[in-house]
Amino acid sequence: MRRWQWGLFLAGLVVTLMLGLGFLQNLLSLYTQILTLSGATVANLLLGLVLLVVLGLLLTLVRIFWLVGHRPTRRPMPRQPHQAVGAQLEAIAQQLAQIEDRIARQVLEAQHQELAAQQARQPLRLVIIGTASTGKTALVNTLLGRIAGEVAATLGTTTTAQVYGFRLKGVPRPIELMDTPGLQEGSAAGATREQQAREWAAQADLVIFVVDNDLRQSEFEVLKHLREQGKRVVLAFNKTDLYLTSDQEELLAQLRQRVQGLLAPTDVVGIAGAPPAVTLTTGEPYQPPPEIEPLLRRVAEILRTEGEDLIADNLLLQCQRLGAQAQEILDRQRQRQAEAIVERFQWIGAGVVWLTPLPGVDLLAQAAVQAQMVVELGQVYGCHLSLAQGRELALSLAKTLTALGVVRGVASLVSRTLKATLAGYVLTSAVQSISAAYLTRVAGLSFITYFRNQQSWGAAGMAGVVQSQVQAQQAGLSQFIQQAWQRLQPPDQPDQSE
Repeated sequence: MRRWQWGLFLAGLVVTLMLGLGFLQNLLSLYTQILTLSGATVANLLLGLVLLVVLGLLLTLVRIFWLVGHRPTRRPMPRQPHQAVGAQLEAIAQQLAQIEDRIARQVLEAQHQELAAQQARQPLRLVIIGTASTGKTALVNTLLGRIAGEVAATLGTTTTAQVYGFRLKGVPRPIELMDTPGLQEGSAAGATREQQAREWAAQADLVIFVVDNDLRQSEFEVLKHLREQGKRVVLAFNKTDLYLTSDQEELLAQLRQRVQGLLAPTDVVGIAGAPPAVTLTTGEPYQPPPEIEPLLRRVAEILRTEGEDLIADNLLLQCQRLGAQAQEILDRQRQRQAEAIVERFQWIGAGVVWLTPLPGVDLLAQAAVQAQMVVELGQVYGCHLSLAQGRELALSLAKTLTALGVVRGVASLVSRTLKATLAGYVLTSAVQSISAAYLTRVAGLSFITYFRNQQSWGAAGMAGVVQSQVQAQQAGLSQFIQQAWQRLQPPDQPDQSE
């Protein structure tokens, strides 16, 4: 209950007690009169009725205050994963519509259409990944031979991966099982194949990471990267038939310790995907059976209980990757557009001052130019400002530039640079014009940061952004002065600085 509610409750309680005492006094007086006139029976009956009414009123009052103090708060309904996928795809479509590069847009649109089509897909994607020679392909062959249920023909084949379809008992959806090339092959072609394997793993609903010993650092980094991507991973310790039972347990415990914080202990299982044949003491060959039941049980349990969420989460991750790619292209596009606007307005500002010299460099006189620049920069980043809002922002930044001493410092530096070759009226006008252009540029680049950060100056504030832009532009100031002076000269007038 809030403070004002407690205050209201206490005030109501005090008023109720005062009224109750007065009512009780009047009730006793009335009871005495009725007892004298009509006898005890009538008086007691009326008293009982009055007490019942009072009790009902008190219970109603208590109920009202209880409801006020315990008003249930509405919790937003949790968004379903598939609804989140639809919202993400819609947001990405809006991003793609803003991309001007036709080729880049078409590539991303194809990926967007593929993700949209995957919303209705049926199979769960199970990808097997691991270092070369850990027994991935042999494990795939064993899985296909040991799976209970329907085994389909090869669904698709590429030059570096095999995809098989089958059904796992207890899992309602069909499964696509992909065998990928090995990691860490140590060649240029191997590096390309490894990158492809990582990409396929990034698109999987569930990843089986196969090792045949303790985790190497390179394997640990791949596993860590997959988990950072949000991938669901089962770590399969293969070739356990090569170790004694005690050593198997020790290695499994070591693996679980190594991946603590990345995987649950139940997601680390020991298997023997394809034990080699051995010769018995009698001289007869013997083929030990594969031991993959722990892996089958764990995979079936995960797909049965988490399969729908894994599909939705996988689509969300792919949507986020596509959205990040689209946003990166949009950011570069907007940066080019914004920098072109800043460059145009910096020379407009210089031209205004050159044609109408001012007594000193005063950014307030440039408010109209900078206000329009701010409005156009806002439009590039999807923020529509009025001219009055643009002028207010421009004046705020102008005051910050003045307070930081940037205005005076730039004017002094420009003056020292041009003083040796210019004099009098020309020098004054040039200093004012070039300073106005440079300060407009600093202001424009600062506003690009402001709009790129969703209309926020960040933790450093406006002054921090301005200072960082001044420092970033300081190295090229001399070159900027020469470029500005060349622009200010009439076409038929020789350069007086030479």
